[in-house]
Amino acid sequence: MKAFIICLFCVSFYGYSQSLTPEVVSSTGDHFSTSSAQLSWTLGEVAIDTYAGSSNQLTQGFHQPERPTVSLNEIENNISINAYPNPFNSALNIQIDELDEQVDVIIYNAVGQEVYRDNYSGNSTKSMDLSFLDTGIYMIQFKTSSKTIKTLKIQKI
Repeated sequence: MKAFIICLFCVSFYGYSQSLTPEVVSSTGDHFSTSSAQLSWTLGEVAIDTYAGSSNQLTQGFHQPERPTVSLNEIENNISINAYPNPFNSALNIQIDELDEQVDVIIYNAVGQEVYRDNYSGNSTKSMDLSFLDTGIYMIQFKTSSKTIKTLKIQKI
């Protein structure tokens, strides 16, 4: 019995403690990653609540990223951008007013792949033939050489 107590006492000095890492507890889910993208999904979280202790925080009910802080810089500009008609069938008209430099017009599909790229300069309306695009929702982004001016959601019918 004394040997057991001595062993227990010695092991307590050489033991290691547990460390917490972000984990998701749900009925099902998975995580996939490649060199260019990551996808995490969970299913079955029916309750949402947060419990905070002196050194830990437990949030249940939704999947959280490891980096919860995001900073966005709002860009002030006087450029007016219109894309019409929306939804469109084959041609989309772009009108940009108060433009001082060339703008790249980039269209992305629902999974973020670039499907169209063109440039725009001047203060007139430009018509783009997008009949080759499949029916669906797209994001159209307007960029100068130094910043993104605006992003719009468009729909091809």
